[in-house]
Amino acid sequence: MSPGRETGARSAQSADQTRRRLWSSATNHGLDDQQRKPIDECADYLLNHTPYLRYDQYLAAGYPISTSVIEGACRYLVEDRMGITGAVWGLASAEAVLRLRAIIACGDIDECWKFHERAEYQGNHANLCAARKVPALVMPAGRPSRPALRLVS
Repeated sequence: MSPGRETGARSAQSADQTRRRLWSSATNHGLDDQQRKPIDECADYLLNHTPYLRYDQYLAAGYPISTSVIEGACRYLVEDRMGITGAVWGLASAEAVLRLRAIIACGDIDECWKFHERAEYQGNHANLCAARKVPALVMPAGRPSRPALRLVS
């Protein structure tokens, strides 16, 4: 058996032991059905979700399992930016800002920017550069034909 399966088996055994102790304790204390209901619900939850209760593996892999960690990350990434007084966000712009904040928070901004530059070059410039063509300057309709800037010597 691999180490991951062994720890998973221990987690399952631990959940099963906890479930049995809950039922045993409720029986030993002579609880009636109404008093016993939340204990039975908890024990049933453990029984039905045992395959997912592998906290030892999650912690070993470095996953956060505390809700306070998740809530703190949400507050930092979302609320601190989206909750600015007077700010009004559209879905597309809010999503773009949140994605960028997450990339920065993870420390991946340099790699992301390199990817963006490569994609921008491939999408907009690679074919023109390969064919050695310079696109013609097209003035928008309604603008004067002369350039807006002039060379001053």
